[in-house]
Amino acid sequence: MAIQTRRRVFDFKALSYRERERKVELLSHGWWSSTTKEQLKTPCVFRWYASLQGEERPTLASDPSAKDVVYRYDWAFGIAVIEGFWWDWQEHLRDESAIAVQILLEPIDHPPEALPVSATLSGLSPSRNTRGFWEQVAAKVPRAAADVAKASEWVVPHVGMVSSPLLLASSVLESQSGEKKNWFLYQFLDEYKRCPCVEWRITKNALKEYGTLLRGSLFLLFSGSNEASRGRLRVSLRPMIGYYPKDEICYIAPSNEWGPDEQLFIDVEPRDGL
Repeated sequence: MAIQTRRRVFDFKALSYRERERKVELLSHGWWSSTTKEQLKTPCVFRWYASLQGEERPTLASDPSAKDVVYRYDWAFGIAVIEGFWWDWQEHLRDESAIAVQILLEPIDHPPEALPVSATLSGLSPSRNTRGFWEQVAAKVPRAAADVAKASEWVVPHVGMVSSPLLLASSVLESQSGEKKNWFLYQFLDEYKRCPCVEWRITKNALKEYGTLLRGSLFLLFSGSNEASRGRLRVSLRPMIGYYPKDEICYIAPSNEWGPDEQLFIDVEPRDGL
């Protein structure tokens, strides 16, 4: 296996962040050492962390309906503010679509198909207001299942494992706590990249409950034949934040300011055989 990890920490300021015509200005490394709020003309400065990790050379599934190999692609996304430029960035977030984290599946040179099988969002429990994960499931989970769980497993040889022992390897953040929504999944066709996209929509409530460093996993099965498809698939990460109250898909997306080679991505080249 060849596990690739890509990480990035970057700063930017958000201009007119609560308006439809929002703007982003990327800040160069070390900008804060000689800059004042007056020079920035806005306190709305972010520091974001993003990472993406997964297999570069996954094995092709012989039959999508069979119990084939599933591969896990993990992402992390965190938000911070900088000493001297502090501001309450959570106050005006939208309640329902505060954060969107997207994984784009962009085909390059006709690769085999990447089929999303499952996805999770992880959190550390006990959180601010909920019982711990093991407190909730201990009465109904056999000890044998807990012993099987391996947080380091990148390849799941059986699709059924996605929904049982693998999920026990971390504290899976429930989609809803009581009557409060935490997150949901959404799939669509990206209009600019012209490729499939899987999106985690995360609520303001979840940020306050579980913290501002988020982690998720997408499980993919690769279907096809290298004889007919020998291209690559670009798996890329695009985190976004939402303030404009009248449109739930109006987000601030600083990665749109990066060039193609600056994006956070893993180029995946599926192969035949184990």
